[in-house]
Amino acid sequence: MQKKKFAKTEKAFLFLLEKVFELGSLPFEVFDQATAHGGFGKRTLGSALSGVRKRGYVKTIRKHHAQSPMLVLTPKGNLRILLERCKLLQSEERKPWDKKWRIIIFDIPERLRAHRDFLRRHLVSFGFAKLHKSVWITPRRISPELIQLLWEMRIKIYTRCMVVEHMDYDKDLLKKFELLHESSKRISEFVT
Repeated sequence: MQKKKFAKTEKAFLFLLEKVFELGSLPFEVFDQATAHGGFGKRTLGSALSGVRKRGYVKTIRKHHAQSPMLVLTPKGNLRILLERCKLLQSEERKPWDKKWRIIIFDIPERLRAHRDFLRRHLVSFGFAKLHKSVWITPRRISPELIQLLWEMRIKIYTRCMVVEHMDYDKDLLKKFELLHESSKRISEFVT
């Protein structure tokens, strides 16, 4: 029961962050409408609101012309939304493979080690596999949200994204990404 309650609060939490992200800010007077629209009870959304505040994802501001306070995303909240969107997009994208590999390489300085480690941890959830410590590959398209996330983290200048049409050996990658059935076709195309 506790796990189910946590999962529902977590969904409400992400719903709330997404609404603030989409609208730029969320007036408290709209909060009741958001509860009805999202299908969450007031208590669940109240718990979610408490959670997003405690984690530093939103802050409350009062604009001089507004009657009620507004919720706005902090930079930390913006990163969280972009991260969740990247995960969602990568898990949803199941289009036929276009026979191209996407590669991200990076050389992030030691002073930004936490950012580098964060990126490595999350590339797997974005559908990438590690070729080397700083070279990651996927058969899927790289989402604009991932590029935006790199900019938000201020590490885009240390990264390069590439699309590779021909690779001399990719059988291990085809197997890893469950694309092996297309392997023989790829090899014959490369040789000819």
